[in-house]
Amino acid sequence: IDRSKWDAATAAGARQTIDPKEPDAGRTLVRATNGGPTAVIDFVGAAASFTFGFNAVRKGGRVIVVGLFGGAAELAVPLIPLKNVTVMGSYVGSLVDMGELMALALSGKVPMLPVATRPLAEVDSVLAALKAGKIVGRTVVTT
Repeated sequence: IDRSKWDAATAAGARQTIDPKEPDAGRTLVRATNGGPTAVIDFVGAAASFTFGFNAVRKGGRVIVVGLFGGAAELAVPLIPLKNVTVMGSYVGSLVDMGELMALALSGKVPMLPVATRPLAEVDSVLAALKAGKIVGRTVVTT
């Protein structure tokens, strides 16, 4: 949603950025993906992001919720069988999954996201920046 982070998304390989607050955002995503995405991964887990993803996913698709932001989303339950959509959560992967992910990242096939390192003494300001949406990429707090 924060347009200041779109450059980081493009640098990481995003072909297109769509503002979900725009009135035609859902239609834009459906057109850009020739009928809607086959799968949606919701990294936020908020009502707005879940609803946007569910509405955009194509018939027979999957919505995977990873984010733990919270809240509740209203959903017309008959849409689940009508769209034949699978809604699932994913909190962690297996050790094998992590090994495969690390091998993929080390191979250079995954664009690097910005990673900043901050000392533990600055943890309060890091959390404040995270809450304010000011973090681009990831910030690692070290001792």
